[in-house]
Amino acid sequence: MQQKNDFVASAMARRMKEKYDKYRGNCEKINMFIFIHVVLDPRHKMKFVKFAILEMFHGVSSDIMAVKVEEVTRNLYNEYRAIHEKENGRPSNTQAQTPIIKENESL
Repeated sequence: MQQKNDFVASAMARRMKEKYDKYRGNCEKINMFIFIHVVLDPRHKMKFVKFAILEMFHGVSSDIMAVKVEEVTRNLYNEYRAIHEKENGRPSNTQAQTPIIKENESL
């Protein structure tokens, strides 16, 4: 009976590891929207995203991923702002003119 339980647990752990590797184990395969979600959540900041990326993926590839996440976040924000301004004909307040991520802000 114990061997059967060990086999079941081992098979389950193997499947979990395969899914982790498929979706999060390689920074070249990971969906960047996982990180962008964190950036857009007002409780989190871009610095935390960089910290998380560096913890998950060590080396040069983590730096590249952090830059990509920042770039995609800036592009999404700028696109949202442009659509909002176009629909309203002008910014609704002064905050709409100020980017949420400053150009010189480092991760």
